[in-house]
Amino acid sequence: MSEGINLRDLLLAPEFEEASFSSRRYVEAGETIIKKGDKSCDVYLILSGQVSVLGEVDLDQQRHIKPGVSELSKGDVFGELSMFDHKPRSATVIAAADTHLAVIDGQGLMAYFDQHPDVGYPALKSLLLMMAGRLRSADKRMLFLFSWGLKAHGINGDL
Repeated sequence: MSEGINLRDLLLAPEFEEASFSSRRYVEAGETIIKKGDKSCDVYLILSGQVSVLGEVDLDQQRHIKPGVSELSKGDVFGELSMFDHKPRSATVIAAADTHLAVIDGQGLMAYFDQHPDVGYPALKSLLLMMAGRLRSADKRMLFLFSWGLKAHGINGDL
């Protein structure tokens, strides 16, 4: 397979289909796909539709908000962090529109990559590049919010 393989390409590969590591799922708009804290390592590929990734912020003991972290659509992947670190889900993901998903067993996918490094390496590289882009975007948002907080509280003049 080529250097630029992604999960969509992998799902179409006959040898991957035979391994039965993926299934299809339809979710209606508003339906929760992943809940923060869940212990699953499935990885999701959006075949059609759109999802919202929601964070969770505790303002105080009585007030909590769930701001949108990102919107993902056709061809995007989510849920990959738990595949790597086996920790509970770090965000909630809901369907923003009626959505068709490919649900990929994370453990099976990693085992497949180990058994097929010619496919695994390029696919993992593609995943890591995607994750690096998301991390850079999150860094920018965090620094913007930090700057905004300093200015809003008049702290920036004291630095």
